[in-house]
Amino acid sequence: MKTEEIALSPRATGEKLYNLELIEKMCRGSQELVKEMLNVFIEDLPNAVKEIKSAYQTSDFKTIKSVAHRVKPVLNFYAVQPLATDMPIMEELAEQEDASAEMQQMIIKMEDVITV
Repeated sequence: MKTEEIALSPRATGEKLYNLELIEKMCRGSQELVKEMLNVFIEDLPNAVKEIKSAYQTSDFKTIKSVAHRVKPVLNFYAVQPLATDMPIMEELAEQEDASAEMQQMIIKMEDVITV
């Protein structure tokens, strides 16, 4: 992945970052339950970004792989497409202990999308 390819974040391009259709369907119209599920999402993902970022700085590939694996279904569940496709790649790079520029760019993108 080249730096030019990630220069514009999904926020900058106006790309839709998430989709709540599945959540709303599961909650069967209960807006309170939707809000509760969103709160979990909003609280957990920033912590995951911090964990991955910290692990990357110390070359802790086991933690990177573990956290990427843990958040992958959450990102898919909420249809956070800009990141959902990156997590399997990040897992694979961590498995290979590859602290490449590609992994670094994925972490930057993750931080940009998740952190408000």
